[in-house]
Amino acid sequence: MNQPLNHSTAFPQLFQFTKLEWELIEDRLNLSCCIAEVLEDDYPASAIEERCGALLDYKPGNPLALRDQLDADILADAITGSNAVHPIKDAVDYGEITRGRALALYGAASRVENKTGCAFPRD
Repeated sequence: MNQPLNHSTAFPQLFQFTKLEWELIEDRLNLSCCIAEVLEDDYPASAIEERCGALLDYKPGNPLALRDQLDADILADAITGSNAVHPIKDAVDYGEITRGRALALYGAASRVENKTGCAFPRD
């Protein structure tokens, strides 16, 4: 079901994410204007924002079907352009989250990376 996001894969591409995995992806997906800025050379901003909205309707635990390369590029940017993983260590150091929560977030990030072939930025 899960294949890396790349231009040589046929569509639709199917993925399934847990609630915690989707929380990490959704962090950037909610910023459709940022994703549009990155992808605007290849796609119209209105199409990017519309697709971001459609992807935000995803319910964790269900299959997520990426219809075409635009969906795949949006999902890839939601991961590779995310700031969700980078601050986890500092959040633990400042007592904002527990070590257990941090480990769960790091585990979710690793699973997303394994499923998609895209990596969250880290220190």
